[in-house]
Amino acid sequence: MTMVDVRSNHILFANSSQSNNYKLSRPTYPTTLYDTIFSELKKTSAAAGRQSKLSLDTSPTYDLAVDIATGTGQVVDAIVSHFKHILATDISKSQLSEAKPHPNVTYQCRDASDTGLSDTSVDLITVGQAMHWFDQPAFFSEAARILRPGGLLAYWTYDFGHLTEPGSPEDAVFRKLRWGTLNGYWAPGMDSVVRKYEDVYPGDYFKAIQRYDLKLDDVYFNIDDMANYTRSWSGYQTYRKKNPSHDPVDDLYEGMAKVVKQRRDVAATAEAATNANRFLYRRALTLFIAHTPKLLKRA
Repeated sequence: MTMVDVRSNHILFANSSQSNNYKLSRPTYPTTLYDTIFSELKKTSAAAGRQSKLSLDTSPTYDLAVDIATGTGQVVDAIVSHFKHILATDISKSQLSEAKPHPNVTYQCRDASDTGLSDTSVDLITVGQAMHWFDQPAFFSEAARILRPGGLLAYWTYDFGHLTEPGSPEDAVFRKLRWGTLNGYWAPGMDSVVRKYEDVYPGDYFKAIQRYDLKLDDVYFNIDDMANYTRSWSGYQTYRKKNPSHDPVDDLYEGMAKVVKQRRDVAATAEAATNANRFLYRRALTLFIAHTPKLLKRA
């Protein structure tokens, strides 16, 4: 299980420009992700003896969800109709300020391992692309404490993916930025993202853990989209703090401009030339669902 220095995370996610870039450029999670989570939640809730609602009942199905490291509230927006109440937490006040308000959602600035909730009170805990920042033993212990019988912990990560296809000129520019220029500036927990959270495993805390290999919806990026996405990276933020006179995004623009020119030069049609600054971006999504907490001795 990975341990990271959680103290630095407060600094990385504190400034407003990073929060805005995060909100603008982070991917929208696919419906397959939420369908998988709620399908499993329905099964575990039924197995725990919780009755399903009548089909004509349009009120929320579940009582309480907790979205940890909610950021700008992306996951909350997707699941809000399913719960009577949602607690959404993050260590960044700046990120929370960008979240959309909902009448049944409470946003709080607090650590991932300190929800302040009662034992066995939560139906669903979600963590999107953030487990690598946590004190994982402390978080998993807290999750096991607050989940009610039949409740789920769902956490996931997505990789850096590739542009068009692996080995393409545009993908080479993107990879050079990520693993060349920014090499050594990523937080230690980023290794877990590269490994698709294979080392983030709560076997000491939960009896049942299942992995699902999904994918993010394909998107098309132009150079500006790639620049905004790059600015949301923790590695970029750290690089800029240590090298204020150089912006790696300038290198990205220079490299991608050459690729766009090459694509236009060989374009067989006017449409192809117009779309020269349009790149398919594909990323894998890995979901883990844990339930049935083990009985642990509490300190």
